[in-house]
Amino acid sequence: MEIERRFLVARIPENLDTYPFSYIVQAYTMIAEDGSEERVRRERECTGEVKYKKGRKVGVGISRVEGSEPITKLEFETESNNALGMLLEKVRYKIPHNGRKIEFNIFANPRDLMLIEVEFDTDEQAKEFVPLDWFGQEVTDDPRYNGQQIALHGIPK
Repeated sequence: MEIERRFLVARIPENLDTYPFSYIVQAYTMIAEDGSEERVRRERECTGEVKYKKGRKVGVGISRVEGSEPITKLEFETESNNALGMLLEKVRYKIPHNGRKIEFNIFANPRDLMLIEVEFDTDEQAKEFVPLDWFGQEVTDDPRYNGQQIALHGIPK
C-alpha cells in the first residue's frame, strides 16, 4: 500500500544540492479507466548505480495499492518504446524530515513542473502531516497531477 500526499512547490528549499538525488525516466505502458497503471522506470542514483523496475498501481487518491519488480535494461528499453504518452524525466531529491523522506521532483520532461511527494505508513500520519513552508498547493486529490495523466496530457493548466 502506498499512502502519499503530493504538493506543488512554493519555493525551492535551501541547500537542495546537498541532498541525495536520482535521475528518473518513466514510461507508462498501461493506463486503465479506473486509474490502474503499469509503468517501467530507469533510476540512476547519484552514486552511478542504475536500477530498472516495472511497477503497478491500483486506485486513486491518497492510498493506492502498489507493487514493483526488477527488470532488465532491454525490458525497460523495449517497453518504454511503446509508452503511452510522453516519457517522464525528472531529477528526484530525497530530503529527510522527521523520520520520513520528502521527494522533491524537478521535471525535465515536461519542463517547468516541480512536485513534492511525501509517503506515510498510515492514513493517520498522512492526515496529521503539516506541510513545510516551501510546499505549495496540495494536489493529492487532483488526478491531473498523477504521473500517468502528466504523461498523457502534459502540465495541468
